[in-house]
Amino acid sequence: MTDSYKEGCSWMKWGAWAPVVFCAAYLLLYPINSALYLTLIQEDHFIEWLTVVLSLFAAGIAVVSILHIRSESKVRLHIFLLALYTLACIFFAGEEITWGQRIFGFKTEDVSPLISRVNKANELTLHNIEAFDRLRNVSDLFCLVWGIVIPLVYRKRTFPIEPLRLYLSPTPLIPAYLGYFILTWPQKALQWYYPHEKWVNDLRIGELKEFLFAAILVLFICAVYQRIRHRNHPASAV
Repeated sequence: MTDSYKEGCSWMKWGAWAPVVFCAAYLLLYPINSALYLTLIQEDHFIEWLTVVLSLFAAGIAVVSILHIRSESKVRLHIFLLALYTLACIFFAGEEITWGQRIFGFKTEDVSPLISRVNKANELTLHNIEAFDRLRNVSDLFCLVWGIVIPLVYRKRTFPIEPLRLYLSPTPLIPAYLGYFILTWPQKALQWYYPHEKWVNDLRIGELKEFLFAAILVLFICAVYQRIRHRNHPASAV
């Protein structure tokens, strides 16, 4: 695939801005209707379920990509990487909804007394266990290095690791990655200026950051899938 093809996909240009604009518009809802804002951003409500749906959709696209990877060299490596991506998306969705714990109403101690003792939130999740507390750094590292730094430094044909060129994040997606980092800055600044104001913590911008990451998962794997289709059918995948 040529770099011009990679950079010329119009859906990437608006797709990268869509989740960022959504988050900005949602934050503007707070001064207009704080009750609705707080309702939609609670656990097991709209924002969380939208995050889960996007994550599972990304997993589905990754599976479809595996089914179309046949024409690539190093097929086994690509299948492994796409399968790993699929599992990561499913893991993210599962952690988001505590693996169905709140849906089905079972208690953590009934499933695993050990997890109940070490989990700060008493939930069936890994990211609330101190030993796995830095799991979120994986998503931060992915967005910073693979989503921003590498696309700015390399083009597809110049990236030194040839098998990974298929997965080089397109530069039009950079606004989504930047939004992922910038999103929490306003709340952190407000917490510094107004450490005792309840409404500052009520914003729960972390939930919006998780939504934005799920949107990035979709955008990224859609770009990979489009590249695979283009290589399989150069004339039809424009």
